[in-house]
Amino acid sequence: AEPPSPGPAAARQPSVFERTMNNMYGLVVLVNPALILLALGTVDLATITEHPNNILSVIGLRVGGQWLSMLVSLDAVVVLSGGVLTAYVGVVGLIRQLAHDRCLPQFLTHTNQAFHSNHWIILTFFLLCSTLYFLTAGDVTVLSGVFSLAFLLVLLCFAGANMTLKVQRPRLPRAVRQSWPAVLLGFGAMLAGFVGVAAYRPQLLGYFLLYLAFYLCVILLTFQRVLLAKGLLYFCRQVPLLDKLFASSLVQAILRMKKFSVVFFTETADIHVLNEAALYAKNNENCDHLIIAHIICSSSKPHVPMLLKENLPLLDHMYPKMKIDLLLVECDQGFCPQIVRLLSNDLKVSTSFMFMRCPGSSFPYNIAEFDGVRTIMQ
Repeated sequence: AEPPSPGPAAARQPSVFERTMNNMYGLVVLVNPALILLALGTVDLATITEHPNNILSVIGLRVGGQWLSMLVSLDAVVVLSGGVLTAYVGVVGLIRQLAHDRCLPQFLTHTNQAFHSNHWIILTFFLLCSTLYFLTAGDVTVLSGVFSLAFLLVLLCFAGANMTLKVQRPRLPRAVRQSWPAVLLGFGAMLAGFVGVAAYRPQLLGYFLLYLAFYLCVILLTFQRVLLAKGLLYFCRQVPLLDKLFASSLVQAILRMKKFSVVFFTETADIHVLNEAALYAKNNENCDHLIIAHIICSSSKPHVPMLLKENLPLLDHMYPKMKIDLLLVECDQGFCPQIVRLLSNDLKVSTSFMFMRCPGSSFPYNIAEFDGVRTIMQ
């Protein structure tokens, strides 16, 4: 499958995503309190409790009559239709990226000839949404509650990722930095919202955890696909009939799973750095080929290429099941996004499987310019 295009946030120009989020928060702060005041000033609490899912149309009926109620309902249909379309677009992009990064099964990236779309992703998402609808008997209140829990968990993950970056990647240059009090305040607010929604209707948490567990199990099984295939192969070896039918196919499948390359860009020849990169590739990628790349330029240290050549045999002895190659590239610009894209095309290795050390504050590029190159160590 072709590498997926960047996600909506990554594809935008610098600072556009930040301005979009600020505008969205501003509208939420203004519109939500206004709607609440409108509801309280127009109908009583008993009416709001009686019509939790269509209170705006009820307000429209009370204020302007049938025509306004119909207009509000029509607007809701248009907004929800756009929301459904946006959900499919976002989910297809997300799952395609995860499958491309080998976090989900590879068959999800298949495209059909008629529309050139990822039909397996669309069908899977439709089936998951349909099963949730039938499990909840179409109760809109329950469905909205499950969505609220999912959205709050995403926001919690944002805050958690921010804290992780502060601890694990403090040197990583980034345009926006939030203070610890601001991050902790946001995390606490989202956690309070999550606990409040779960406590208000405990059954929502059950539906939410059911689908979350299913998704995490699929990811875990994908990560352990080689180990599972080896387990199946061992089981087949114990039964002569199964050994004859499936053993050779399983061996070929295991070889295909491990037959891909990863690239590690290094500016140093320190053996502990190279060992950490090889260990990361071995434990996290199940690959059989590691390419250690060093960019030679006027500012690079002249002794590094020679030391890399001397240390490479040691790495070969430490990881006999992994092929480790050294790639020396001369580039006047040094390590830059252009050379990364060039090597990605020449080596047929996606930038998602290229690694580097965490750059410092003097690094002249934004890490987002490298199209997904991972920082795997401090």
